[in-house]
Amino acid sequence: MSNNAKVLIDTSVWIEYFNKPKSAHGNNVKNLIEADSAFISGIIMAELLQGAGNTMTYEELRNAMLFMPYLAENQATWEKTGRLSFELKRKGKTIPLSDCIIAVLSKENGCLLYTLDSHFNIIPEVKFYTA
Repeated sequence: MSNNAKVLIDTSVWIEYFNKPKSAHGNNVKNLIEADSAFISGIIMAELLQGAGNTMTYEELRNAMLFMPYLAENQATWEKTGRLSFELKRKGKTIPLSDCIIAVLSKENGCLLYTLDSHFNIIPEVKFYTA
Protein backbone atom coordinates (compact mmCIF):
# COMPACT_ATOMS: atom_id res chain seq x y z
CA MET A 1 0.00 0.00 0.00
CA SER A 2 1.35 3.43 -0.87
CA ASN A 3 1.85 5.97 1.89
CA ASN A 4 -1.01 8.16 0.67
CA ALA A 5 -3.59 5.41 0.04
CA LYS A 6 -7.02 6.07 1.49
CA VAL A 7 -8.68 3.13 3.23
CA LEU A 8 -12.36 3.05 4.14
CA ILE A 9 -12.54 0.77 7.17
CA ASP A 10 -15.76 -1.23 7.35
CA THR A 11 -17.71 -1.84 10.54
CA SER A 12 -16.57 -5.46 10.75
CA VAL A 13 -12.93 -4.38 11.00
CA TRP A 14 -13.66 -1.58 13.49
CA ILE A 15 -15.38 -4.10 15.75
CA GLU A 16 -12.27 -6.29 15.61
CA TYR A 17 -10.10 -3.24 16.37
CA PHE A 18 -12.12 -2.18 19.40
CA ASN A 19 -12.64 -5.71 20.77
CA LYS A 20 -9.18 -7.13 20.01
CA PRO A 21 -6.76 -4.21 19.55
CA LYS A 22 -3.70 -6.48 19.59
CA SER A 23 -5.02 -8.76 16.83
CA ALA A 24 -3.64 -8.56 13.29
CA HIS A 25 -6.62 -6.48 12.18
CA GLY A 26 -6.31 -4.32 15.29
CA ASN A 27 -2.67 -3.61 14.47
CA ASN A 28 -3.52 -2.90 10.84
CA VAL A 29 -6.15 -0.33 11.86
CA LYS A 30 -3.74 1.27 14.33
CA ASN A 31 -1.13 1.58 11.57
CA LEU A 32 -3.67 3.05 9.13
CA ILE A 33 -4.78 5.62 11.71
CA GLU A 34 -1.18 6.60 12.45
CA ALA A 35 -0.52 6.98 8.71
CA ASP A 36 -3.63 9.19 8.30
CA SER A 37 -4.96 6.63 5.83
CA ALA A 38 -8.04 5.45 7.78
CA PHE A 39 -11.43 6.84 6.72
CA ILE A 40 -14.97 6.45 8.03
CA SER A 41 -18.45 7.16 6.70
CA GLY A 42 -21.76 8.03 8.30
CA ILE A 43 -23.26 4.56 7.91
CA ILE A 44 -20.18 2.94 9.45
CA MET A 45 -20.29 5.38 12.37
CA ALA A 46 -24.01 4.70 12.87
CA GLU A 47 -23.50 0.92 12.78
CA LEU A 48 -20.75 1.15 15.39
CA LEU A 49 -22.74 3.46 17.67
CA GLN A 50 -25.88 1.34 17.52
CA GLY A 51 -23.85 -1.64 18.75
CA ALA A 52 -22.48 0.10 21.83
CA GLY A 53 -23.30 -1.86 24.96
CA ASN A 54 -23.77 1.15 27.24
CA THR A 55 -23.60 4.94 27.37
CA MET A 56 -19.91 4.98 28.31
CA THR A 57 -18.98 2.78 25.36
CA TYR A 58 -21.22 4.86 23.08
CA GLU A 59 -19.40 8.07 24.09
CA GLU A 60 -15.98 6.45 23.72
CA LEU A 61 -16.86 5.24 20.21
CA ARG A 62 -18.38 8.58 19.28
CA ASN A 63 -15.32 10.51 20.45
CA ALA A 64 -12.96 8.17 18.60
CA MET A 65 -14.94 8.54 15.37
CA LEU A 66 -15.18 12.34 15.51
CA PHE A 67 -11.49 12.67 14.70
CA MET A 68 -11.49 10.32 11.72
CA PRO A 69 -11.42 11.65 8.16
CA TYR A 70 -15.04 11.41 7.00
CA LEU A 71 -16.43 10.45 3.59
CA ALA A 72 -19.75 12.22 3.03
CA GLU A 73 -22.42 11.09 0.65
CA ASN A 74 -24.53 13.29 -1.61
CA GLN A 75 -27.58 12.78 -3.78
CA ALA A 76 -25.54 11.16 -6.55
CA THR A 77 -24.04 8.73 -4.03
CA TRP A 78 -27.51 7.62 -2.98
CA GLU A 79 -28.62 7.22 -6.61
CA LYS A 80 -25.56 5.08 -7.37
CA THR A 81 -26.29 3.04 -4.24
CA GLY A 82 -29.87 2.41 -5.34
CA ARG A 83 -28.66 1.46 -8.81
CA LEU A 84 -26.06 -0.94 -7.43
CA SER A 85 -28.61 -2.64 -5.17
CA PHE A 86 -31.10 -2.80 -8.06
CA GLU A 87 -28.54 -4.39 -10.41
CA LEU A 88 -27.40 -6.91 -7.81
CA LYS A 89 -30.97 -7.94 -7.02
CA ARG A 90 -31.68 -8.43 -10.73
CA LYS A 91 -28.81 -10.94 -10.69
CA GLY A 92 -30.27 -12.70 -7.64
CA LYS A 93 -27.74 -11.24 -5.21
CA THR A 94 -28.97 -9.38 -2.16
CA ILE A 95 -26.54 -7.27 -0.16
CA PRO A 96 -27.60 -4.95 2.67
CA LEU A 97 -28.18 -1.39 1.46
CA SER A 98 -25.73 -0.19 4.12
CA ASP A 99 -22.99 -2.24 2.48
CA CYS A 100 -23.95 -1.02 -0.98
CA ILE A 101 -23.41 2.58 0.11
CA ILE A 102 -20.08 1.66 1.72
CA ALA A 103 -18.98 0.12 -1.60
CA VAL A 104 -20.15 3.17 -3.57
CA LEU A 105 -18.38 5.58 -1.19
CA SER A 106 -15.14 3.63 -1.46
CA LYS A 107 -15.33 3.73 -5.27
CA GLU A 108 -16.34 7.42 -5.45
CA ASN A 109 -13.47 8.48 -3.19
CA GLY A 110 -10.76 6.24 -4.61
CA CYS A 111 -10.47 4.30 -1.37
CA LEU A 112 -9.47 0.76 -0.74
CA LEU A 113 -12.10 -1.06 1.32
CA TYR A 114 -10.94 -2.91 4.42
CA THR A 115 -13.63 -5.41 5.38
CA LEU A 116 -14.08 -8.87 6.83
CA ASP A 117 -17.41 -9.35 5.04
CA SER A 118 -17.01 -11.63 2.02
CA HIS A 119 -20.21 -10.48 0.29
CA PHE A 120 -18.41 -7.31 -0.82
CA ASN A 121 -16.52 -9.55 -3.26
CA ILE A 122 -19.54 -9.73 -5.57
CA ILE A 123 -19.72 -5.95 -5.96
CA PRO A 124 -17.98 -4.87 -9.17
CA GLU A 125 -14.99 -2.53 -9.12
CA VAL A 126 -14.43 -2.51 -5.36
CA LYS A 127 -10.72 -2.44 -4.55
CA PHE A 128 -9.74 -4.07 -1.28
CA TYR A 129 -7.11 -3.32 1.34
CA THR A 130 -4.86 -6.23 2.20
CA ALA A 131 -2.08 -5.96 4.73
